Amino acid sequence: MENKLLGLVDKRVDLFCSSSIVFRGKLEAVENGIVRVVDDEGRVFFVDVEKIVAASEAVDSASRPGFRS
Repeated sequence: MENKLLGLVDKRVDLFCSSSIVFRGKLEAVENGIVRVVDDEGRVFFVDVEKIVAASEAVDSASRPGFRS
């Protein structure tokens, strides 16, 4: 997983640690089994790579009030 995460450095990501715990933000670094993520509010999170069950680039869906998809 650590090698995969290295390919996402400097991108906005979603890190899934369980069904109810998701970290979204810019992945700044992956070092010694720890991932550093900064969210949109500037909060810094350090996540253990072994606790991450899935990761992906973050996709912001376009909001279209009044329209259903």
